Amino acid sequence: MRYGRALSIVVAATLLACTATPPAGPAPEAVAVCGGYGLPSGSQAYGACIAKLDPLARSGQANRARCEGVRQQGQAMVTPGGFPTGFGNSVQGDSAYRLCLSEQVPSPVQIEVPGGRTATCQLVETNIQCY
Repeated sequence: MRYGRALSIVVAATLLACTATPPAGPAPEAVAVCGGYGLPSGSQAYGACIAKLDPLARSGQANRARCEGVRQQGQAMVTPGGFPTGFGNSVQGDSAYRLCLSEQVPSPVQIEVPGGRTATCQLVETNIQCY
């Protein structure tokens, strides 16, 4: 009985994540990075920065939603007899979540920053980091 309920919760969370409509405008992570480099909003350089970082941020959001389902499955694990495994469910779920996040890492992108420099940006777990 408990296994069926846990499975229902996982399925519902997965369906909710898949049917959610993306918000209008660029991802907040992309806006923060591009603004952090001092690129003026509305400029050509800002638009180019957003165009490269927004898909990176959105893939991170989609990956987090997918991995949340993996976390829920890890927390809902049961014994062969159908009983919850008890202690450690959250640890199993968190470990599965971290592993899931590291599996599908998008390729880094390069953006032009003020001063004629180029920065390489990549998705690290749930954040965009540039160097």
